[in-house]
Amino acid sequence: MAFHTKTLMGLAVLAALASLAVGGEAPAAPEMVDNPQYASWASFEVGAMVKMKSITLDADGAQLAETITTRTLTSLDDERAIVTMQTTIIAAGMEMEQAAMEVEILAQIPAVSLDPNVEVSPEVEQGAETIEIPAGTFECQFTETTVTVTVNGQEYTSVTTVWTNDQVPGGQVKMVSVSSSQMGEQTTTSELMEYGTDGEE
Repeated sequence: MAFHTKTLMGLAVLAALASLAVGGEAPAAPEMVDNPQYASWASFEVGAMVKMKSITLDADGAQLAETITTRTLTSLDDERAIVTMQTTIIAAGMEMEQAAMEVEILAQIPAVSLDPNVEVSPEVEQGAETIEIPAGTFECQFTETTVTVTVNGQEYTSVTTVWTNDQVPGGQVKMVSVSSSQMGEQTTTSELMEYGTDGEE
């Protein structure tokens, strides 16, 4: 049976009131924090774009995947940014363009609460570095995060380094992520190819 949206909202309110009537407590509102991802787009005008290439290799250096992703800022206000993402997958010398997706990036998001049943041991290193990539030479801040997660006795480790520059929409200019587990190791490298407005650098 289908319900109208307003009907569902009314039922939710009634359920909350019933809970309070029998001594229950309304769930606490989550703590909201500023979203760094929103901030990395908010200083640019609609039409700002970035094009990134990502390549994933296995432990032997064999290429597992290659993608080219273009992100374009299509809407912006004080509460959210809308970024349209167009991805092309390259395999066996062929290019397969995926359907465009709209991603909503909220200005504020709930604070992260980790699952108490999962053991996480993060290590963070930060610094400054000048890097050269296809889009040019950039003076960057970098953050290297090493995370070891133990789930059901199995250990997974990832080392992710992200280089950012606030003159680039979205901030990120390069990312290298190395993940390892009992299944083996994979390395993904993403680099900025182009950036600008409406496709023009």
